[in-house]
Amino acid sequence: MQIVLRTFTIWVLTALINAVISACCLAFSDTEFNVWIPAFLLTLFFTLLFSVPAVFIFFIFFAATSKSDAGHLFRVLLVAAFVTAIISAVGFYFAFYYQFKTFTIFLTLSIVISAISSIMLHHKFIVAAYKSNMPP
Repeated sequence: MQIVLRTFTIWVLTALINAVISACCLAFSDTEFNVWIPAFLLTLFFTLLFSVPAVFIFFIFFAATSKSDAGHLFRVLLVAAFVTAIISAVGFYFAFYYQFKTFTIFLTLSIVISAISSIMLHHKFIVAAYKSNMPP
């Protein structure tokens, strides 16, 4: 249950970080999304919605590798987050290029930055999860 809860908090924190970075970027754009609060809410909603498959993949990696050593577990989760974020960013880039034009590259980078930073912020929990799963 703790792994499910922590995966959920990683997912929500990633969405919040992505929404803040994206809304800040869009605030300086010449698109219809240049108002900060609507851009933040729109980004948060779509990040949560479209990241569900990535969260499922991440959860599988988390549950499958929780018996590894702490360093290995952290690296596996970091790589899983990075790969799923890259796939999401590429999908976003091609799906929304014409809506955001020059800002698309910044928005795709925010997807990757938010995923990596969320894992980094959960480093202590990942180490604690490893220690709690160690055999006596």
